[in-house]
Amino acid sequence: MKFLIKILLFVFLPVSLNAQVNPLFIEPTKKQADSLELALKQTTNDTIRMESLRELALYYLDFNSDSSYYFIEKELPIVERLKLKLWEADALDLYGITLNNLGKYIEALKALNRSLEIAEDKESEIGIWRIGKFSSINDPFIARQNMLATIYTDLGGLYSATGNFDKVAIYARKSTITAIPVNNFTVLSLAYRGLAAVNWKNGNTDSALIYFNQSQVYSDKSGYKKYKGSTL
Repeated sequence: MKFLIKILLFVFLPVSLNAQVNPLFIEPTKKQADSLELALKQTTNDTIRMESLRELALYYLDFNSDSSYYFIEKELPIVERLKLKLWEADALDLYGITLNNLGKYIEALKALNRSLEIAEDKESEIGIWRIGKFSSINDPFIARQNMLATIYTDLGGLYSATGNFDKVAIYARKSTITAIPVNNFTVLSLAYRGLAAVNWKNGNTDSALIYFNQSQVYSDKSGYKKYKGSTL
């Protein structure tokens, strides 16, 4: 048990070390992912399993959709059973992204819309387990707003994949409106990147450059550099 606790402390410590990046976007390293898989084999505790499965789904999200799908499908029944609403919204959001990556667009839209429905409900602010996963200052309202802004961004990503750029612009703007009041610079870097891409595609070069620049500014403010190279 002591060994398991050491593993979990090692894995979840980066949430405090990377406080500028919105906690929802902090991805495990390869070493941490290996530790998480080991932890899953050593515990039957639902909350530990839920968080470990979530982190592994996030780790594999961009380069192994099948593995991400495997882990998120195992997390979903746990969050539903535990009735942790904001965690359920997060799990459905990751599920939607994974389905989008797999080209299952209708299923992805259903998952993201369900995620949005949960996060839009103010009741999901009540009793958030490990609230630091959603808000670096442990504020329930900010936690829910961070989740909402993230879902809007991911809905924009889905509509980008299906070529509906009017909807991309709509959800990018929803992201900015939600993220600005809570200083979610991570989401703002992504939302302005989405608006830049839409304007570029529509031939609005001047507007695209303004939005690309804003994306860079918020990428630097948040410390979230994942897409900075491609934006440049």
